[in-house]
Amino acid sequence: MVVCAFNQGLNVIAQRFAPSAKAGVYRLFTEFVETGGAPDDDDEADISHTSDPRQFDAFREMFPAFSDTCLSDQLLQTIASSFRSAGSGLGHLSLHKHIIDRVRKITVRDQQDGASSFSIDEETKLLLDLAQWQFYLRQIESNPVQPASKQQEMALSALLWELQAGFDKSWKRLQLFIFSRAKLIFCTASKAGRASPRKFNPSFLLVEEASQITELVTLIPMGFHLASLRKIILSGDIAQLPPTVVSEFENEYASSEKVSLFERLIKSGLPEICLTAQYRMSPGICDFVSNQFYDKILQTDPSCKDRRQTLILGKFIANRYKCKAADSYFFSMPPSTVLRRIRTYSLVNPDYVSFIVAFVDSMTVSIGKLSKKEILVLSYYDEERQALAELLRKLGLHGVRVASVDSAQGSESSIAILSTTRPGGETGLGFLTDLRRACVALSRARHCLVVVGNERMAYKGSKVYISSGNNMWQALIKYHQQNQTLVQVPKNSELAREKLGIYDGHPDYERLRREVVSP
Repeated sequence: MVVCAFNQGLNVIAQRFAPSAKAGVYRLFTEFVETGGAPDDDDEADISHTSDPRQFDAFREMFPAFSDTCLSDQLLQTIASSFRSAGSGLGHLSLHKHIIDRVRKITVRDQQDGASSFSIDEETKLLLDLAQWQFYLRQIESNPVQPASKQQEMALSALLWELQAGFDKSWKRLQLFIFSRAKLIFCTASKAGRASPRKFNPSFLLVEEASQITELVTLIPMGFHLASLRKIILSGDIAQLPPTVVSEFENEYASSEKVSLFERLIKSGLPEICLTAQYRMSPGICDFVSNQFYDKILQTDPSCKDRRQTLILGKFIANRYKCKAADSYFFSMPPSTVLRRIRTYSLVNPDYVSFIVAFVDSMTVSIGKLSKKEILVLSYYDEERQALAELLRKLGLHGVRVASVDSAQGSESSIAILSTTRPGGETGLGFLTDLRRACVALSRARHCLVVVGNERMAYKGSKVYISSGNNMWQALIKYHQQNQTLVQVPKNSELAREKLGIYDGHPDYERLRREVVSP
């Protein structure tokens, strides 16, 4: 079993495994209650009960035409179409895909054999049972009945409840059957204790992003599968973001919840294995990340060097901005105005938003084979993230991913473009000074990293304000200066103004005021 903190990181892992995936491998999603809630003891006892919807008097009375429908292709295609319409990002590993393939095999086999009925095994029986409940639910939906009396209205309501309950139990039986025979399951840590995955008996448990999962949630997959487990592996990075704690200021246990089981075990002296080879970032991106956050121990695998995509992107930027071709850039814009939406704490920089979207547009036009899905745009602030996503949409740049820095942990992209939002100076840098957040932001790109900010963002007046976060940003700017990859770009907020109506003076926004920093 492989578990992760969030679906985004889990998708990256499952995607890498997918090409070699064989039968019995599932990536659990939430569609169609695919990881439905764990039943209590009464539900477990009742889950073996099977009933035919045609036994209900109300059904025979109101839908006589469907009461004798045989269990044939029509039923199976009904359930297949339901799962097909639900869809999912990694469909080829989903339970939905398994069921659709199973239906196809049953149908093909039946046609080849020329039989009048299906070859029945246990899974086929469960599929037919599920299809039956779904079929009759759909008949009621497509053939609505107007109750002739209060009594009939009550009977119809009871019938709908019975049919839905029958479908839910039938679906749960099928999940339990499939998962009890699975070889590998991918799911989030919190879902590992749900009813269906609990029937899986893994010998090995890999907890990915363990440093971002709270201690209690980490124990869920361990506790529910302890009887079958032979080995547990926790994999994480305490240089990146800790667990997310909800209602931090109202939670008396917030400080302890921010420490993951992974970090606690390391700090308690438990032997650890430190992995130093990295296979994502091009050398120019990795060098700064390694020096700043990992005590210079990261080693770039040879496969990350001189990659074709890196060279293409570097050539595009070098030609456009008359600078050195490289894999990591800092685009410095003159001091700009940062806006805060009234009555919120979230910020947006119209100049940065306009520049980034225009840059993405020119890049996709100039590099013909560049897929928009290869581009990831990051912002520290949700207000700006929404503005970036909306402006990209309005310019027809569909497919470009836009995410907050916090949600990007565990993901990667060919190109990462980071907006720092704040130009620094008297308004300060806010939580940009959080080193773990910065580590995440600067390590998402495989081939090309572009940071948009101001080269004096770490300064307050004529001096660098002394703090670990400010020092990091100053070091990043100096790194790009030394590598001749610090590029001066003009500010222009016209796109944000024209397309989004975001500008200084708008009644919904106010300027970010001076930040008061204690000495």
